Amino acid sequence: MTPASRARRTQTERRAETERRLLEATMTIIAEHGVHAVTAAAVGEAAGYSRGIVHHQFGTRQALLTVVAKTVQSRFDPNPDKRDGREHVLTLVARYLTSLRSEPQDIRVFLRLMTAAISGEEPGLQAVFVQRDEHFRQHVAEALADGERSVDPCRRPPHGDRCCDRRATARHRAAVDTRPGFHRARHATHRGRAAHRHGPPTLRVTCRRET
Repeated sequence: MTPASRARRTQTERRAETERRLLEATMTIIAEHGVHAVTAAAVGEAAGYSRGIVHHQFGTRQALLTVVAKTVQSRFDPNPDKRDGREHVLTLVARYLTSLRSEPQDIRVFLRLMTAAISGEEPGLQAVFVQRDEHFRQHVAEALADGERSVDPCRRPPHGDRCCDRRATARHRAAVDTRPGFHRARHATHRGRAAHRHGPPTLRVTCRRET
């Protein structure tokens, strides 16, 4: 490795460290004082730099807030273990509720930024949160569908064609029921209902004329 490449790597690392400190300082300001308190001077001072470092690193205050919003959004992984079926839904709910207690600053920053975007205080953030909302809604819908497929013995195809009806579902439940005598009792019940609807069986007698 050449000295020049080592210098470039060091510069890259320094830039990454500067960005991390600026983002953390911005989040602290938002959590404690609100989005309106974010200024280049306040962020630079909180991070231990001059006020000019914010513009040097991000260009504008809007660009800084956009990066902060995307960063705090990315810290919530609704399905970190990549589970399927019913566990996918339970993990999503548990992960969300746990984050409210374990990551209070991230949640506070997220909610304050989202509120500022919706209220028009920070209109430049609206697109960021609209995209995030659509992505999260889609993830929840997929998780629920995944959970339904894992517990529903009679699934419907994606195009709306009915793969089974209530009678098929009943037959499936009877097939998996292992209670002693269940099938015999169920069959007798069906025969009794049929007899009640249609009455006793009729004996047909055909008389053949002799020639």
